[in-house]
Amino acid sequence: MSSQSPDRAQIHNRSYPELLRCVFCSLVVLGHARPASINAAILAVVGFLTISTTFTIDASNSPRLRARIREVLFLWLAWCVPYAVVLVVRSIIKGNDPLALARPSMLLTGPSIHLWYLPALAATSGMLLLLGERVHWKSVAWLSAVVAGLIAAVSMTGLSMSDPPAPQMLVAGFGFATAIGTCRILPRSGSRAWAALGLLAIIAAVALCLVTTHVWLNYFLVALGTICLCRAPQPAPPHWLVAVASLTGGIYLVHAMVIFPLRYVGVSGLPLFVAALFISGVVTAIARQTQLRRFFP
Repeated sequence: MSSQSPDRAQIHNRSYPELLRCVFCSLVVLGHARPASINAAILAVVGFLTISTTFTIDASNSPRLRARIREVLFLWLAWCVPYAVVLVVRSIIKGNDPLALARPSMLLTGPSIHLWYLPALAATSGMLLLLGERVHWKSVAWLSAVVAGLIAAVSMTGLSMSDPPAPQMLVAGFGFATAIGTCRILPRSGSRAWAALGLLAIIAAVALCLVTTHVWLNYFLVALGTICLCRAPQPAPPHWLVAVASLTGGIYLVHAMVIFPLRYVGVSGLPLFVAALFISGVVTAIARQTQLRRFFP
């Protein structure tokens, strides 16, 4: 996430993760600017989570994981405050009771759905911390896949929270955990064929989400494709790519707050996407030069 994250140096030395972060960030903004593209946005969040977890697993130790968890939870709580204000303002403008907008899924996401990435990242880091470094990761990863699959199956019966995005998050967790399990069985150093396999998997995931939604296979493919691209042999990224990719964390967190006033004044569709992406990038770049940098990872 931020420049102090335990996986940051590793990501900076690899072109594909940096490029994927830019693509995934754009898809998230597009999904919120154009609701018809929301399925691609959910895939992109799973991709973000996969990048962070892949590098964290490969370089995990207790001090780094504790620092990661503290940092992520701080960001989540900090961003919950302004988004709670936005939620209240939006409800007042629409003439609704702000308390009526409270949903059970906010316990997992906060006042804005897209913030679910942060508690999910903290949870995966916490799992790594609790299990310790001596655990056989093949067994752990597949066990997590089975548990996530059972939870996903229960969520589809209506016995758990049916309020979006809770079921989608659980199914995404199933696909994500299964992909991580597959990653742990494969060798750590990938061949050049991994890049082609990763690209094909991500393309298949995007194509599949155009015809069906919230299916385990969608998330498995995007997570597995991301893992393969992260581990494939690759050149160091150019400086401009590192600079642009470094803005994606802040863009992800602030873009929904930018979209709200733009949509209120009548901007919509592709212009809304372009404007929100550009303004969020500028805001992030400026904020990272000030004392606010800790809020814009």
